[in-house]
Amino acid sequence: MIFIHLYHGRKTPEQEMSDWGEDGPVIGPFDWFHGTYFSTFNFGTKKDGAIWWLGDNKGFEHGLIYYDGMYYGDFEIVPLEDRKLVLHAEPFSDKKAGIN
Repeated sequence: MIFIHLYHGRKTPEQEMSDWGEDGPVIGPFDWFHGTYFSTFNFGTKKDGAIWWLGDNKGFEHGLIYYDGMYYGDFEIVPLEDRKLVLHAEPFSDKKAGIN
């Protein structure tokens, strides 16, 4: 299992950044991550076959990930063994990701 930690957050894609921005949530768990040609990135689960297509995310055209009212410039893939971050994980939410 893997988790995603979002950070370097801002309220709008155009917001000027003078520092690293907001630390975001740790989301998961996911079973897999897949990238194609450094342009398409997806996270998914085996249990329900759900896939989070980052190319469909409204922040993607700005090189950002939108989640829960914020746009994040960075993400890291966190293994289950990273207890410090995983203990604060929240389940992925379609609504928070802007998916209808």
